[in-house]
Amino acid sequence: MFDSLNFVGLKALRNLFHHHEELLHKVKIIAASELPMTCELAQVTLVARSSVARASSLPREPQPDTVRAAFRRYGDVCDIEPAIFNVVVDVFEKVQSLGLRPTSEEFDLVRQSYQVEQDRGFDHRVSGSGHIETIFSSIMAMD
Repeated sequence: MFDSLNFVGLKALRNLFHHHEELLHKVKIIAASELPMTCELAQVTLVARSSVARASSLPREPQPDTVRAAFRRYGDVCDIEPAIFNVVVDVFEKVQSLGLRPTSEEFDLVRQSYQVEQDRGFDHRVSGSGHIETIFSSIMAMD
C-alpha cells in the first residue's frame, strides 16, 4: 500500500496521533449538511495543517512530500476525508489485483458501488471540496 498517496498520508497521521500527540481535540468531523456549501462527501474531517506538517517530519516518515500532498489544504486546516474515502478505493483495487475474494457485506457494498461507477464512467476517487479556507478555518477555531 506504500504506493498509495492516501495510505502514506493517513499512516503518518496515525503514527503522530498514536505515538506523539493525543487525537482528542485535534480533529473535527462535521456533517457536510451542516456546512453552507456543497461537498462531495457526507462529512469533512479537519486536522490542523500543523499536525500534518509534524506528521510529515517524523523521523520514520520516508516520504514527507507524499504525506503533505495526501490532504486538501485550506489555510490552517486540512480536510483528510477525501484521503480516507480514496484509501478505501486503493485497498479495494489492491485486493482485486491480488485475486482475493472477501465475502463480507461491507466489501460487497464497495464492489457494487465500484461497478456502478465503472458502468457509468464515473471516477472512483474524490478530489475534495472547493475553496473553502475561511469556513474550515472558522470551524477549527470553534470550541
